[in-house]
Amino acid sequence: NFAPELIDLFLTRMCFDESADVRARSASVIAYLEDPRVVPVLLTLLEDPLWFVRLHTVRALSARKYQPQAPQIALRLTDENWMVREAAAKALLAFGQLGLNHLYEHFLGTQDRYSREQIADAMQRGGLIPDLLNDYGNAPDGREGKVIEQLARMGKTSYLLTVLVRSPDRILRKKFLQQFGNDQDPQIKSWVWDVAHRETDDELRGMARANLEPTAPQGDA
Repeated sequence: NFAPELIDLFLTRMCFDESADVRARSASVIAYLEDPRVVPVLLTLLEDPLWFVRLHTVRALSARKYQPQAPQIALRLTDENWMVREAAAKALLAFGQLGLNHLYEHFLGTQDRYSREQIADAMQRGGLIPDLLNDYGNAPDGREGKVIEQLARMGKTSYLLTVLVRSPDRILRKKFLQQFGNDQDPQIKSWVWDVAHRETDDELRGMARANLEPTAPQGDA
């Protein structure tokens, strides 16, 4: 426990110190304090003009008790500094489904390619792809399919397909074939070819072969 005088020192002086190093390092201490001023102060530091301060603040806000601040943390996914963007993605992943919702929403909505790249990398490093495919296979067409489609557009299909190939879930593979069987991503096309020639399931093999067949030209009416 901190003495009241020390709490006041952090919440009224150190967080506004002229030294960026002092402001940055105070964020992790402030995050542990139990005081109604903590969240407003941390959100102020989250907007600090120096990236180093924002980085330390995002990391400090990654504790589960700061889940209500997920929307503000998500704004750092478009930070000008890549380390801050990476820290924001990791913080949201630590929040479980709530953070994941913000991560997916931003991934699908942003036009910032650097932010999309950061999120895609975070999803892969965080081991999220198997869960993404599992949710995609079990849920109605929706957000997960759009996330996979965006990953395909970005050429981020290698790990997706590695997981898919190893999956024993026939329904998942069938759904993926139905939605992405005609996708022009080279790795997806290679996977479809492989299914068409090596799959033991007759229905899946037939679906894949149908996707490989060139579209017949339209005749004159």
